[in-house]
Amino acid sequence: MDNKPLPYRGIREVLTAIPAPLVLLLEKDWPAGLPETVNKRVAEALDTPRTVDEVQQRITRRWARYEDDALSLTGQGIDEPIAVLYALLAPSWCEGGNVRCEDGFDLDREEECRICAEKRAEFHAQRSTATPTEQTDARPEATPQPATYVPEQVAAVAIEDRADDWRAAREQARANRSSAKL
Repeated sequence: MDNKPLPYRGIREVLTAIPAPLVLLLEKDWPAGLPETVNKRVAEALDTPRTVDEVQQRITRRWARYEDDALSLTGQGIDEPIAVLYALLAPSWCEGGNVRCEDGFDLDREEECRICAEKRAEFHAQRSTATPTEQTDARPEATPQPATYVPEQVAAVAIEDRADDWRAAREQARANRSSAKL
């Protein structure tokens, strides 16, 4: 993303899709406003190529995996809301490199991504012929549910790629909380 200007209008529109419970948590950690890295993440999401509407749908779809923890009194809660936001914005990952694949769903064909389905079938075929000890080393089985399923790889890749940003954001949030208590 070099030094080209960020599409602020698109960024503002995407940020309106952040679920209210997450907004409240982010406001507690970032009372003066979100860090600039959030704008960069949104710009990257729009650059993948995705429309504002497609990125908003990604946020809404992926939020389902965090919603219970955010809203439930018995849930685990969300310790690092900025990390959740980054995961909601993270680009989708397709094993076959289909740029229009969104969490296992081909946006252009409006059906399950054929490349992901083929890779999954290959994986299941290999797994069914593996010995029990080989199966324990294999990655976990995934059942696709286009438009609602978020592969574990998406979160893992987002976490690995953004770990330094999250650490810095967490430290800044702690500093913000400390100064707010004074």
